[in-house]
Amino acid sequence: MPGLHVALLDVATAAGIQLELGRPVPWLSGRGHHNETVLRDAPTEVVEVLAGIHRTLGGHDDVLRTKRAANPPTPDLVHVPTGCFVEVDEVQHFTTARETALRLYPPALDLGFDVPEYLELIERWRPKADAAYAHRTSSDFPQVGGRQAQRAYNDSLRDLLAPTFTGYPVVRIAVPGRSMDGALARVVQRLSQLRS
Repeated sequence: MPGLHVALLDVATAAGIQLELGRPVPWLSGRGHHNETVLRDAPTEVVEVLAGIHRTLGGHDDVLRTKRAANPPTPDLVHVPTGCFVEVDEVQHFTTARETALRLYPPALDLGFDVPEYLELIERWRPKADAAYAHRTSSDFPQVGGRQAQRAYNDSLRDLLAPTFTGYPVVRIAVPGRSMDGALARVVQRLSQLRS
């Protein structure tokens, strides 16, 4: 079943909003904050926060550093006129691991979504979200719940690196219950706020 970002793309296209499916970008890779482009061009403070998130979530830094750059995290959608990422967050993005990562964000970080709203949604959806993929792990997160930790870290990569590499914060649309009611209006509102 395709993700809800495809449904949002269809609705946006019909409304004349220029979104397209995301493609790999040089600064997002399987190596996370060890990506050469990130180390060269991202602010040191951002790389340090990402390293802290990876470590706090139980990531193995030595494994991340030596991972293949293949299978990069790819944005859901991109707003064509600006290059701003638009992420459609289904229930698997509302885990305890995501809460942990969000609480490590610098307070003054410019985001295209409301962190207190996300924390409230995590509180509500955590039981279902934490149960999803709980058995899956990843090479740099080999513990139980490792796939959830990896997803939370990958979300943080987008959130913290996008302002440097796209010039815009990531716009996140929360749809943990899979209802797309009002999703396009929220995208339009947030994109207009970015331009003002």
